[in-house]
Amino acid sequence: MKKRRAFACVLCAAVLLSSVLCGCDIGPHSIESLMRPPHAGSERELEKALETILGSGFSLRAPQSGDYHTAVTRFDLNGDRQQEALVFYSRATDSVRLCVLRQNAGSWEKVNDFPGDGSGVYSLSFDDMNDDGFSEIFVGWYLFNDKSKKALTVYSASANDGLSVSVCTTESYDHYVLTDVKNNGEKQLFIAYADVSKTPIAATLKRIGMDAAGHVFTAGSLPMDPRIVRIDSLLFDRPKGEPYPRVFADALLSDNQMITEVFLWSEERNNYECAFRQSDEGLNTETQRGGTLKSADVDDDGLIEIPLRKRFIQSAADEVAVGYLLAWCGVEGKTLTPQIYYAVNVAQDYRLFLPKEWNGRVFVHYTDAAHWEFVNGRGETLFSVSVQESASLKSNNATVTVLDDTSAPGMTYFCRVTEKGRAFGVTEEELESYFEYYAGGTTK
Repeated sequence: MKKRRAFACVLCAAVLLSSVLCGCDIGPHSIESLMRPPHAGSERELEKALETILGSGFSLRAPQSGDYHTAVTRFDLNGDRQQEALVFYSRATDSVRLCVLRQNAGSWEKVNDFPGDGSGVYSLSFDDMNDDGFSEIFVGWYLFNDKSKKALTVYSASANDGLSVSVCTTESYDHYVLTDVKNNGEKQLFIAYADVSKTPIAATLKRIGMDAAGHVFTAGSLPMDPRIVRIDSLLFDRPKGEPYPRVFADALLSDNQMITEVFLWSEERNNYECAFRQSDEGLNTETQRGGTLKSADVDDDGLIEIPLRKRFIQSAADEVAVGYLLAWCGVEGKTLTPQIYYAVNVAQDYRLFLPKEWNGRVFVHYTDAAHWEFVNGRGETLFSVSVQESASLKSNNATVTVLDDTSAPGMTYFCRVTEKGRAFGVTEEELESYFEYYAGGTTK
């Protein structure tokens, strides 16, 4: 894969913010100020080109998400070490447009000017799908100021007349990723989308490829769990030694219910398939969980883990809202294998890391949310984690190991280790490193 160096034009933040949010018209002097600093000769030529090509009465528009946040972005589309310019703009109440300019003999000229597929620019990215040395342009548009309704347009660059840019496809999407499926340098586009116009809502993972001539084709399409109402994220990884990437789609079933759909390559089908299906209705209950905590690589091993909630064993209360065991599970084949454990106290806003070797040997027992005891299989207390008003704790002259006394004003989190716990191998210093305050109970 050919590598290219790219950088976004440096624009004046204050003027850009006013132009984007207030929609003011940008005249010649405003353009000049937007392009500074730096103010090299090539930048001055670009300013003049914008004045000439776009004329007057336009507003610059900037992407609202992604790696590029300026209305004018410089990028080498064809690998000739000379950067092109991509400009998002609009006039009056018209939809936003994309203008592509190139340098020719020291002067800037328009390559093409495209109408946008939405009312605003959501994101901009670049990648070479078919490994031909020309970068595709990926523009996410949001519709009617509703960022939950988005369209993705793929533009392809080619060498016609030095440089040509054309529209390849436009797709509705919630999230997308690009990854090399066959490990041959050619990337495919994965698009996850929940079609809310259908009843019931239809969620789909679509896979799009590009041939050597630059033509796109649908490489595959798979339905997701029919209960899905929105796609929340799309990730991929590639286990060591595996030829195909795995794709993970976090999706909401309701405001506080989520699943992760996992798509694995099937040699038998010569296509992807969904890993977890427990019924003819296509329901995925294996990764279903309360809350909206998304999948992530939590142990920095390059592989995605899925967060699953489990009720505590030997718990005196049944209310899941008080606390739960959070197990970050790796996917091994079609099996979920816990990798990292946390005891999460939702009521008191903290979590405690539990080493993997403690699984099945250390359990949580509590009489109230402010005091949790961690016991062995015989019910003997190994250590406890408590929270108490700082003033009350001080007045009692209690000798404790403080875990945190700054995150929650007026409250102190502390622990005690019993002799049984010391024999087990637990220390106060260890618990200090395992403890983490986090309000809301939704971080990883």
